[in-house]
Amino acid sequence: MFDFSGLHILVVGDCMLDQYIHGDVNRISPEAPVPVLEELERETKLGGAVNVAANLVELGASVSIIGISGDDPQRELMLSLLDKSGINSRISIDTSRPTTVKTRLLAQNQQLMRVDKESVHPISSQVTADILESINTLLTSQKIDYVILQDYNKGVLHQASIPQIIDIVKAKSIKICVDPKFQNLHCYKGVDFIKPNLREAVNILNVAEEQFLNNLEASAKAIAEMLDVRSVWVTLGDQGICCYTEDGKFTHSPTLASKIVDVCGAGDAVISILAMLHHQNRSIDQMAKMANIVGGIVCSKPGVATVSIKEINQSTL
Repeated sequence: MFDFSGLHILVVGDCMLDQYIHGDVNRISPEAPVPVLEELERETKLGGAVNVAANLVELGASVSIIGISGDDPQRELMLSLLDKSGINSRISIDTSRPTTVKTRLLAQNQQLMRVDKESVHPISSQVTADILESINTLLTSQKIDYVILQDYNKGVLHQASIPQIIDIVKAKSIKICVDPKFQNLHCYKGVDFIKPNLREAVNILNVAEEQFLNNLEASAKAIAEMLDVRSVWVTLGDQGICCYTEDGKFTHSPTLASKIVDVCGAGDAVISILAMLHHQNRSIDQMAKMANIVGGIVCSKPGVATVSIKEINQSTL
């Protein structure tokens, strides 16, 4: 049985909302050759870095989130959802951009289109200073066990802010991990572990996917050495997950997902469980197995979803 109730995790990164408009399609528009979606239901969920925070809460941890939003009604909705989830939020306002919202239109459980409302330019020096102050204040005033940097390339984590955040966290002797985007990978040198997906991993090594998959250990080792990190976890889609550590340990765990309904949010759940297990000094084989379990659970659910500690404990009985 797993128990993460004593942990307090800080998530820093790109906060967003995931909106779903469900409906039926029974005709084609007379205005253009496109389907007409008759809306039946609309729901909004926490997305991006705040979905990582939601996963951590579902797994039993105490969670704080630091990020940005626009000054708009979507900000208020995000704050309300965070409050209902019991997540301590310090969301700075950036008046130069909207709150990031990804809206998916679905008919008969099939996605027709996704509409993104966002701005992806790096945050200003003033907003960056606000973020750094929030991090330093929280790490000074509360006991934080682990820090997760959740990068979706939406501007919070940029080439100027990343090294400063890492320095602040390391000065407090707190472990730090990263769910990265390719554009900023080289900025994360020296973190405890990094979790690129397969596409990001092959981009940093400039190799084909087939070459990477045929040489998993050597490829993961090359990334670890290139980025000077203690371990590298690479999510491989239907090939599972692999890990290489600085002391030469390697593991590859095939996927456990039996029914894939939707892959949205799987990476958020995986980074959440890996961070907490890493804090507990679990073996990489156990971490890989659990990462596949939570990823499989999320992929079996529609839309952006979370995994509860009850689901995990039931799956490991």
